[in-house]
Amino acid sequence: MKTQRKVLYAKIYTSVDGFVRVFGPILATASKTVAKASLPPSKAQAVAKLIEQSQKDLDSIERISSYSRKRVFRDQMAAASEKVISISGEDTAIIKKGGWETESGYKPQLAFSGKGLATAQCLPRGNAADSGQLSNVLEANEQNTGVIPKDISLDDGYTNRKVREGYMEKHKGRVEVFSFAGAKGRFAIDQKTYENDA
Repeated sequence: MKTQRKVLYAKIYTSVDGFVRVFGPILATASKTVAKASLPPSKAQAVAKLIEQSQKDLDSIERISSYSRKRVFRDQMAAASEKVISISGEDTAIIKKGGWETESGYKPQLAFSGKGLATAQCLPRGNAADSGQLSNVLEANEQNTGVIPKDISLDDGYTNRKVREGYMEKHKGRVEVFSFAGAKGRFAIDQKTYENDA
């Protein structure tokens, strides 16, 4: 059964190799032709973008084929960072949290005002940890609104002592509350402040 499966995989890899070998030069020719053609700027830009995306897709197909061969023929697993999760959504990642099923998706970072208005959004590549994105969200919020928030309340996943202390030092006297909702917050905030009602 395993040998038969390898034979079928080998056929797919042969087809992929043939496709890449034929389509690569076609893209190169198309790119040169478009560069020489007298097209309106908007059309030239649109066609160039399509050719660029096609080249990216071709590169992704080659990468997928390469690490798939290693898995099938050598039992070598590729690192998650090497894998192409989605050709249509380059920022998507494999997300596994707690006991939930593994999914592919995005981890957008959002900031809201006290009245629920979205004030910032960041979309990091891959499965980025929320705590590592905290400074990006705070910076995006400032740039978008021009406001230094007086009170900041964050989900437990954003707990980051260093960023919290740095932000409060930078805006000393302006930020009154900077809290993390959850058990992790106890390790980032001193006990007295953590127990404070605000």
